Amino acid sequence: MKTLVLSDLHLGPDHVAPIYAGTAALPALIREHAEQPLRVVLNGDTFDLLLDDAPLALDANIAAERTRACAESNDGAPLMTVLAHVLQRGGELVIRAGNHDLELALPAVQQELTDVLVQAGAPRGNVQFANDDEPYRFDDGELRVLITHGENQDPFNRWTRAELAGDGFTYPPGSTLVKEILNPLKREMRFIDLLKPDFHGAVLGALAVKPRAVRTLLKLSTLEIISKAVARSFGESPFAPELALPFEGHLIDAQLDTDEGEELLDFLDGSSDDVPYAEGGGTDSGLLTRAFAKLGRAALATYAATHRLVGGHAGGRFFSEEPEAAEWHEARRLRDKYGVNVVVSGHSHVKRFGAQDGVTYANTGTWIVLMQLPVHDAPIAEWSAFLAELAADPHLERSTRTRLLGTACLIDAKNHAAPVQLLGSEQSPPASWHARRV
Repeated sequence: MKTLVLSDLHLGPDHVAPIYAGTAALPALIREHAEQPLRVVLNGDTFDLLLDDAPLALDANIAAERTRACAESNDGAPLMTVLAHVLQRGGELVIRAGNHDLELALPAVQQELTDVLVQAGAPRGNVQFANDDEPYRFDDGELRVLITHGENQDPFNRWTRAELAGDGFTYPPGSTLVKEILNPLKREMRFIDLLKPDFHGAVLGALAVKPRAVRTLLKLSTLEIISKAVARSFGESPFAPELALPFEGHLIDAQLDTDEGEELLDFLDGSSDDVPYAEGGGTDSGLLTRAFAKLGRAALATYAATHRLVGGHAGGRFFSEEPEAAEWHEARRLRDKYGVNVVVSGHSHVKRFGAQDGVTYANTGTWIVLMQLPVHDAPIAEWSAFLAELAADPHLERSTRTRLLGTACLIDAKNHAAPVQLLGSEQSPPASWHARRV
C-alpha cells in the first residue's frame, strides 16, 4: 500500500483568514493516488486550534468544537471529502497530533473528527489516531519507515500525552505566546503568521515593520524583555548562554552599534516617537531606520537561511530542498534508535529530501503560503527596501513574494526507481487566499 504523508496544513475556521492554501490542489493530489488503496498520514498541525482570542485553557468540548469548525470550513471540507473517499476505497487514515492541534490526543476531539469524516462518507471504524508519544512506524518491503511531527526536538513547543492526561496541564510556551502575542499582531501584519515556528523572529520582524503598532499591542512585560535583550546585545558585559534572554540571539545577530541600540531603546520605552521608513517616517536621524533594518534582517534571516533561496531561481525552484547538517544528525539518531531507513518529519514548514548514511530523510513541508525574503546576508539597503514593502502591504494582498509550496511525501516500495519521493505543487497562492482577511 502506498503511503502519503502530510504535515502542517494549519486549517482554520472560516472566520479567520487562512494560511492554508491547498484547498483545490491538495484534494486533487490525494485523489490522484487513491485509485488503489492508499494510506494517508496527517502528521501534526493539520488543524490550527490556537487562532481565536479565548484564553488558552484545556477544554475537550471547546477543542472538539474548534476542530469541527476547521474540518467543515471552506478549506477543510474538500479535504474531509477526499479523505472519506480514500477510506471508501479500502485505504487507511492515520492522524497524529502536533503542537498546534495537540488536543487531537483527547478522546472527545478524536470522536468529533471521526464524526465529521463519517458525515463526509467515511466508513465508521477506519480512522486511526496515534495515541502515544512514539513516532509512527511501519514496514513496507525493505522500507522501514518512521514518521514524526518534529516538535519533540523543539523545547519551545514540546508536550507529551502524559502531561496532557494529568491535572493542571500547561501548554508549551510556543502555544501561550502564539495566543497572547502573535494573534493580536497578525491582525495588523498577516505576514508574521507565515513565519512559524520561529516565534521570536516573527515578533521582532513585526517590530521592524510596524514599530508603533507593535509597541501598542505588545504587553509591557514583553517590551521590557525585548528592551533588556537590546541593551545586552550591544553592551560589553559577557553573559552565560544559559542565561540568555528570549530574543537575545536575534538581537546579537543584528550587530547594533551603541548609538543604534540606544535609539531603539528610546523608542521601546516611549521616550522617542520617531519612526523609520516603516510608518511613513524618515523623520529620525537615520539611526533608527538603520537599527530597524538591522533588526528586521536579523529577525527574519533565520527564516531566509532555513529556506535557502536557490541562486537565480534556477529551474524555477523557490527554496532549496537540501537537508541541513542538524537535520541529518536527527535523521541518523532516529535511524539508530529505531532501526529504520526512512525518516519523515514536519514542523519546520520547509521541504527537504535526501539520502545518505543508509537513511532517506524527507520533511513534507507545508501547504501554507510561504514568503521569499532577501538572502539572509543581503545588504542592509536590500533588507530596508523589503521591510518597507511589507509595511506598505502587511496583509500581502499585492505581494509577488508569496508562493504555495505544497508538498507531500509519497512512500511506495513497489516503485523501485523512487520508493520515497516528494510530490506537490509550487505556484502562486489562490486568489481566495488574498481576498480573505482577519
